[in-house]
Amino acid sequence: MTMITILHELTEKLYNHIQKPLPPDDDERERYLAMIDVYLEKREKRMNAADHPGEAVTRDPKALEIVRMNEVIQERMTEIKNLIGQDLHQTRTKKSIQTRYERADQGAVGEGYYFDRKN
Repeated sequence: MTMITILHELTEKLYNHIQKPLPPDDDERERYLAMIDVYLEKREKRMNAADHPGEAVTRDPKALEIVRMNEVIQERMTEIKNLIGQDLHQTRTKKSIQTRYERADQGAVGEGYYFDRKN
């Protein structure tokens, strides 16, 4: 197999995997993200091992398809990053609200007390 064929297969596997929605369950999400990482590492190794592509490779239909799939992969990775960022923000907000609720009695509370001042 040529380098382009191997790279095309790895890119296609990553492309197909990333088309699946981000799982809501934490364990499944962890596996989903781990598989993305594995595919990206394999692709990176293949790209680094390859010589500089010649003009013939850039005209190869598989190479052009790799570029097309890579654009979709990058867009989807940005979407996944944003979804994870939103989840982290929601988690931080919930934790902050919970912490304020738990510590409500630790502050100086003047409720229920009336102090009469005499001049």
